[in-house]
Amino acid sequence: MQARSNVPPLPRSVQEHLGQTLRADYYERGDKPRYLGDPALPLEFDPYLYRLEQKERALRIVRIRENGAKAVADALSDLIR
Repeated sequence: MQARSNVPPLPRSVQEHLGQTLRADYYERGDKPRYLGDPALPLEFDPYLYRLEQKERALRIVRIRENGAKAVADALSDLIR
């Protein structure tokens, strides 16, 4: 089992800035694609990117569900008035 840190995550804006900076640096220094469709990132990144995508998708689903429930509640409260 992996220990978790008590340090709060970086703010979203900082994460995005660091991600953009790291991606730009990686693309500048990294190998260029050999052919159209050649993956730009090494295959070793796939599991990490997949986990990140799943986490983002889960957060998006929660936001959509919350906003949808609020919209339905607001619409129903308008009908009751």
